[in-house]
Amino acid sequence: MLELGRQLREESDVSAIADKACAVLADQLGAQRAGYAEVDLAGVSTQIVGEWGGQGVEPLVGPLFVLDDFGPAMSDDLRAGVQVVIDDVREDIRTRHSLDAYRALDILAFVAVPLVKAGRLVSYLFVCQECARTWGVDEVAFVGDVAELIWAASGGARADAALRQAEE
Repeated sequence: MLELGRQLREESDVSAIADKACAVLADQLGAQRAGYAEVDLAGVSTQIVGEWGGQGVEPLVGPLFVLDDFGPAMSDDLRAGVQVVIDDVREDIRTRHSLDAYRALDILAFVAVPLVKAGRLVSYLFVCQECARTWGVDEVAFVGDVAELIWAASGGARADAALRQAEE
């Protein structure tokens, strides 16, 4: 974590920060995909700003996603700052009514850790598997730690960019 934090602070671009952190996270957890999404001011749609996907995994960076498309109960948990841990989307009440959305992305299990600042969902970090998986407590905690690292490094990168722009 210390080394990852140092590496992220050296980056000056939010996408590069998220990409690097997601690659480390997915590698450490043996996950199919990891991504970092920012949430609009209304808390309705999200945009993936950085990710890592294994071989054959289609990138998600760029398009907007509507949070509720993945299950209103799941998105309500994220907005409330509750970590979402799903071992099998087919079996969890929060996701089984939105199976088409998960099927389209080859996701059967995932962890999503929200970052709520000043009472508003601002971003979340997620890790996905194409098969059912039981997530360990330490794994979920690791996702949360990496999410906070990305948030801190991204804030620093944005502040540096604003300072450079003001100086110009």
